[in-house]
Amino acid sequence: MPGSVLAGDLSVLEKKGQQIYFTGESPSGRPIEAFFGAARVPISGSLAVCSSCHGYDGLGRPESGIDPTNITWNHLTKSYGHIHNGTKHPPFSETSLRKFLLEGTYPGGKSASPDMPLYLMAEEDLAALVAFLKKLGTLRDPGLDEDVIRIGTILPSAEPMAGKADLAEKALRNSFGQVNRSGGIFGRQIELSVYRFGYGQDSIAGLRAWLSENNLFALVSPFVPGYEVHFQEVVALLDIPVVGPFTLYPPLGFRENRQTFSLQPGVYSQMLALQVYVAKSKLVSAPKVAMLYQASDENKKVFEGLEEQWRVTPWKLLFNEALPSSPEKLDERLYQLKREGVEVVVYAGLADQLKYLMNYMARVKWSPLVLAPGSLAGDVLLSGPKEVANRLILAYPSLARDRRPEALAELNRFIGGAGGDLANIQALVSAYVSMKLTAEVLRQCGRDLDRRKFIAALEKTYKYDSELMPPITFTRNRRVGTDGIYVVRRSSIGPGEEPDIQADWFVSEMRN
Repeated sequence: MPGSVLAGDLSVLEKKGQQIYFTGESPSGRPIEAFFGAARVPISGSLAVCSSCHGYDGLGRPESGIDPTNITWNHLTKSYGHIHNGTKHPPFSETSLRKFLLEGTYPGGKSASPDMPLYLMAEEDLAALVAFLKKLGTLRDPGLDEDVIRIGTILPSAEPMAGKADLAEKALRNSFGQVNRSGGIFGRQIELSVYRFGYGQDSIAGLRAWLSENNLFALVSPFVPGYEVHFQEVVALLDIPVVGPFTLYPPLGFRENRQTFSLQPGVYSQMLALQVYVAKSKLVSAPKVAMLYQASDENKKVFEGLEEQWRVTPWKLLFNEALPSSPEKLDERLYQLKREGVEVVVYAGLADQLKYLMNYMARVKWSPLVLAPGSLAGDVLLSGPKEVANRLILAYPSLARDRRPEALAELNRFIGGAGGDLANIQALVSAYVSMKLTAEVLRQCGRDLDRRKFIAALEKTYKYDSELMPPITFTRNRRVGTDGIYVVRRSSIGPGEEPDIQADWFVSEMRN
């Protein structure tokens, strides 16, 4: 648009005002109140969001019998003023706009309609909101040109994941290419930028520099194993939308990063769901619990959150700790857990350590329930010791049964048939579903596109059927697409018998 500026060029004060305009909440956490109608009924500012009436661009489109006005700065300050329902008033200035927001009086002293709420907010927040309103209607988000939408993805460069990353990049390029050959998104072509993430001391600094320099509209299916917490900090700071990060460690709460839309629940939500499943199934009653994890920043953060949640349940949490790596120290720690009468072990870490735990249980005849995310468990469910086979309960966000043959065949065509058994390539499936969802939501936004509209459209996603995983739903307060897990168990078996695998879809409140 003529005279537009990048939203990323906003000052610190204007960015604070942008948050208030779009959320009704102060960046500092201070209260913002709104007062509605002739009676001036008080409600939270988050229920009287400016953008909900005046729009992401401030133009104010009529809806449901309400005709909100254009509040762009050029319009508010027109030299000849304004007429509203027969009431004429002079143009606004910064001072008169502040008074209008607080008192509901136009320049010149006439009262505005009670349909426009009054606001009570701190002076600093008011100054920030007015500063942003002066830029409203002139903003152009990063990654948008007249004929291009720039989308980015981040994939690992090192083995053993580099091979899968190559396939994911191929799937993304070819599937976005198909969109472009069909006319693009309302005349715009999707341009994909790929960053190959390396591992080292400056990994996150390099990623942050790439994101800052490349002017991207959104990220699709980024994959940064081992650096998830740091990655979320960077994208939250840069305020960039993220669709379908391939990770077991999405943000733990909606407010932690509302720009990120995860397709499926991570370790934290899986563990909470397993706890609810076990409690409802009455497999144990108020058990003694040990939460054990393989040392990492991501696991530590997850288990700190689990500890806070589980403290308010009847379950008796005795331990929450990273396991030692040496077999001797690990044996000592597991012996102590057995001696303390631990009845449920919650574990997150690599399959080798989980297999060691199961073998130890069989060796010492100790049989607690073991709850673990299936994505990290490898083949332990089938290859673990038969004596304790039925004590392992795994959580999977999706299974091969969710993937329809025709959808897998289409995905395989996009990668030139190089995928082999696609049913077992989680990262590739996740990338492909993220791309399809992103393209669909971009189409819904139309030509008049920006990040806020994109996010608002994502929030209206309801039971989106990718044909490759359970249906995906997002709302304004929900950033995890699927609302359940598969609970997978194996029965005890005798010599020569085939293992009986049971998989039940369990819907539980997802916390991330």
